[in-house]
Amino acid sequence: MDPVGVIKAGDSVILKRGNDLKLMKIFRNRNIFLSKRNFSIDPAIGKPYGTVWDVVDRTIKQVESEQKEQESEGSSGGHDNRSLVDDGRSQRLTRDDIVAMKSQGVQGQELVEQIVEHSTTFKSKTVFSQAKYLKKKKNKHLLRFRILRPSIRLLCDAYMLKGPSKNLYIRMDTMSQILTQGNIQAGLNVLLVETCQGLLLSAVVERMAGHGKLVQIHSEDIPVRQAFDSYNFPEEYKKVIHSFPMNQVASIFQEEVEECKMDEEVSVSKKQRLEGEPECSAPSLAERNEPSEEGDEKADSEQMVCDEKDVPSEDQSCENVKQTQMAIDQERKLKKKLLLNEARSILKAKNMDVLLIASKFQPEPLLMTLIDLVLPSRQVVVYSPFREALVECYTKLRKHGGVVNISITETWLREYQVLPDRTHPMMTMNASGGFLLTGTTVTLDH
Repeated sequence: MDPVGVIKAGDSVILKRGNDLKLMKIFRNRNIFLSKRNFSIDPAIGKPYGTVWDVVDRTIKQVESEQKEQESEGSSGGHDNRSLVDDGRSQRLTRDDIVAMKSQGVQGQELVEQIVEHSTTFKSKTVFSQAKYLKKKKNKHLLRFRILRPSIRLLCDAYMLKGPSKNLYIRMDTMSQILTQGNIQAGLNVLLVETCQGLLLSAVVERMAGHGKLVQIHSEDIPVRQAFDSYNFPEEYKKVIHSFPMNQVASIFQEEVEECKMDEEVSVSKKQRLEGEPECSAPSLAERNEPSEEGDEKADSEQMVCDEKDVPSEDQSCENVKQTQMAIDQERKLKKKLLLNEARSILKAKNMDVLLIASKFQPEPLLMTLIDLVLPSRQVVVYSPFREALVECYTKLRKHGGVVNISITETWLREYQVLPDRTHPMMTMNASGGFLLTGTTVTLDH
C-alpha cells in the first residue's frame, strides 16, 4: 500500500509560492509551467508533501534546511534605518553583472547571496528590513515553492485568488459555517445543490468519510466537479455520491399519482379486452404442416444468406465492430439508468437529513421544491453571494411554514499577519464572503 503522505504520479497538488497558490496535476516525464519557468517535477514524485523545492535549470532541487536558513538570515542588524539613503548606489552589482552571472550558471540562493554581499547598506539595516530585503530578492531571482496536498482551505484560498466567481465567492470561514450549520457528519443522507466547481461537494464528502448517502442535484448533463476531482479522494469516499438531474426533480412528486392513473388505465383496458375480444380460431393441423411454395422460396433464400455469412469478409468484420460498440454503449446506458433509478429511489423515500444549496441559480424555486424531501427536525442551509435572493427565500418560507428558527447571517473575517514582533491586521481583505439562510424543519399540523 502506498504511503498516504507521499506525492504520487497522477495526483493533484498545490504549489505554494509566497501567497500564490496554483493547483495542478503532476505526471512523470511531463514538464510544468510556473512563474514563466518550464521545468520537470519528477524529483518530487515519491517525496512527502510539504517539502520545499528550488528550480535549478530545467529541474528542481529539494531545500533541506529552510528553517535554519531563515534563522541565520537577518540575525544581526542595526538599531534603525536613519542613516540609510535611497540613492540607488547601495548595490555594487549592476544589471549586466547579474545577467552575466546567470549566464555562467549562478542561480537561485547563490545569486541572492552575491547580491546581499555586494550591498553596502544590508548590514546596517534592522532585522526586519533585512528580512524584507531578502524576501524581495528571493521572489525576483529565486523560484522556490512548497508542494502541498489539496485541502478545503487551500482550495478556497486558491479560488479566491484566481477566480472567486467560479466558487460563488465562498471563503473558508463561510464554508465552515455551512458545514457547522448543516451538522455535516458521517452517516447522513445529504441533499446537495451546488454550482461551485464541486468545492462544497468535496467538503461534505470529506466529513462523511464514506458513510451515508449524498444526492447531488445538477443542471448540466454531467455534474461539474473540478475541485472534487483534484482532491484525490479514495474510491470508498466516492461511493456515497449519487447524481440526479434538476429537470427531473418535479417528476418525483408526480410519480405516485401517475402510477395510480396507470394502474387504473391498465385495469380498464384489460376489462375491455376481455369483454370485447372475439374468439380466435386456431389454424388446422393441415394448415400448419402443409408446405407452400412461398415458404420453400423463403427457406432457400435464408439458407443462401447463411452460406454467405459463413465466408468472412471486411463488411462482416466492420459489422462485428459496430455490434461490439453498440453493446458497450447499451451497457453504459443501462448502468447510467440504474444509477439514476437508485438516486430517484433515495429521493422518493423523503428521508434526507439536510438540504444544502449553493447555486448560481435563483435559490427560492429550488428550496421550495426540495424542502419536502427533508425529514422534520433537520437543517436547511442556503448560501448566496447576494442578500436579496435569501430575503425572498425567507419570505416564502415564512408563508409556507414547516421551518422554524429562520435567520440570514453574514460572516465577517479579519485576516492577521502573525510574525515575530510584527503581528497586525492585513491591509487588504475581502468585502464579503456571502450570506447564509439557515432553518430547522418541523411537521405541519393539518
